[in-house]
Amino acid sequence: MPQTEPALLRERFVHSFLSLVILSILQRRPSFGYEIMTIINEEYGVFVSAGSLYPILYQLDAVGLVTGAWDEPGKKVRKIYKLTPGGAEAVERGLGAITAVPQVERGQRRAESFLRRTGHRATPMGCTRGVHGL
Repeated sequence: MPQTEPALLRERFVHSFLSLVILSILQRRPSFGYEIMTIINEEYGVFVSAGSLYPILYQLDAVGLVTGAWDEPGKKVRKIYKLTPGGAEAVERGLGAITAVPQVERGQRRAESFLRRTGHRATPMGCTRGVHGL
């Protein structure tokens, strides 16, 4: 069955912002990889494979946004990931950037409308002759 537009957009969002989705899940509580995949599936209705999830978890760990530790130190049963203070800051910055997108787009449209009304021509990139230095 083909996906509906909202489902397709939700899937694209999750995959495009998977790092942020993972960090926001870990902001709620420490979790292991399979649990994160399950939460994403239950909350967003999107399947994320281990091949997509674990490289991102390793990268987030490498840059210090999360820390991972084996739940049984003597055995490699499952690795529990926790958000670091830097990871918490990254979540806030990332969510702020996402919520700013509609505001930026509205501002862009207003600026282009103003420029058209005043006789300036907006280019496809949103720049106009004479306003490059702004």
